[in-house]
Amino acid sequence: MNKVIKKLLIAAMVMFSMVNEVSAQKVWLGLKFSPLLSWNKAESNTISAGKTKFAFNYGLLADFQLAEKYYVGTGLEIAYMGGEIKTPLATQTVGGIPFATSNISYMYHLQYLQIPLTLKFRTKEIGRLAYWAQFGYGNSFLIRAKADIDGNVARKGDGVDVNNGNEGFSFNDNINFYRGSMIIGAGIEYPIGGNSRLTTGLRFDNGIFDVLKEKTMNATNSNLSLQMGIYF
Repeated sequence: MNKVIKKLLIAAMVMFSMVNEVSAQKVWLGLKFSPLLSWNKAESNTISAGKTKFAFNYGLLADFQLAEKYYVGTGLEIAYMGGEIKTPLATQTVGGIPFATSNISYMYHLQYLQIPLTLKFRTKEIGRLAYWAQFGYGNSFLIRAKADIDGNVARKGDGVDVNNGNEGFSFNDNINFYRGSMIIGAGIEYPIGGNSRLTTGLRFDNGIFDVLKEKTMNATNSNLSLQMGIYF
């Protein structure tokens, strides 16, 4: 998995470098930091959604101009997501060991490399502000997954009880490597001198594929983020 992530990082860096050299005036590069709320939606009757997780993402912004008001918006982000899932009775495999569970909640802590690809609309400045909207698709690749496990019973296959409130179990084997999502967002930009400008807005990232590998447990993960960044 780490080799795949490294290749994706190198490919993205090369792409941004080449485009910037060829058409520097038509590319906006920047940095972002976005606090977010992330949650799961149960897609099978064997589980139910629980608490929302507070997380964040950060990374590189890149907008490639197509016409005066139209851009392809992309970037390279490290995104933290998650949320709680509850199950009355299920079997989970953790670290290669089967767990028979009853009334268990799993608070997932997921880390992804995300490469969004959106069509972005940007107005001319109205007063001192420009307005933008975007719609597109998010490609996310799992870096690591952990889960805090809590509940009444969690018994390993060898008969050893697992105490309530266990935190930080590695769940890489339980989460699908690829996460796809639809992205929609809107916000404003404010010039701060030269070509630099601040940007902020809201972005809804709606997961469309199952994030869980367990055949009897299906759920999608979505998030709502406050976009904060600066273009240079």
